[in-house]
Amino acid sequence: MRSSAAKILRPAGVIRGVALLLPLAAITVSLAQKPAANPAPKPPPDVIVFTNGDQLTGSLERAVGGSVVFKSDMAGEITVSMDKVKELRSSGRFAVLRNDRPVTRGPSPRAR
Repeated sequence: MRSSAAKILRPAGVIRGVALLLPLAAITVSLAQKPAANPAPKPPPDVIVFTNGDQLTGSLERAVGGSVVFKSDMAGEITVSMDKVKELRSSGRFAVLRNDRPVTRGPSPRAR
């Protein structure tokens, strides 16, 4: 008779164990799918304005010598001569170094 009692208890124990695991799995899944409360806002794209008035949005990659490398979804990565650039707008931080001026630290001359 012990063997028949053991057979009856074993399936019940398994069912109870599964019943306990299912709520934990549901909680884990619901926590994993919960979106972040406040995702960081995406910065606005950089804009390059050409001397002819055309504009291109994307990201300023680098500027070396007399040219700027700009990357956009529409045109890909392009290199533009500075004499064709009227304006660059960027929310990022960058430094402009000129050959005819010494490098100094502090506020820009416009801020003074």
